[in-house]
Amino acid sequence: CHSSCDGCTENAMTNQADKCTGCKEGRYLKPESAAGQSGACLTAEECTSDKTHFTREKAGDSKGMCL
Repeated sequence: CHSSCDGCTENAMTNQADKCTGCKEGRYLKPESAAGQSGACLTAEECTSDKTHFTREKAGDSKGMCL
């Protein structure tokens, strides 16, 4: 499990590394972009660096999404 991840589940379907189900505070979860890939936990800067993604806070949660 990555240090920026919060809560991991074993991805039995692809038998790959642990899948990130959430991010620690201050990180934004970028959902998996393709089947078999796990989501990534990015900083706000990492999320918006390509100018096509933006951060969104999840209601009632200090964590957010990178969309």
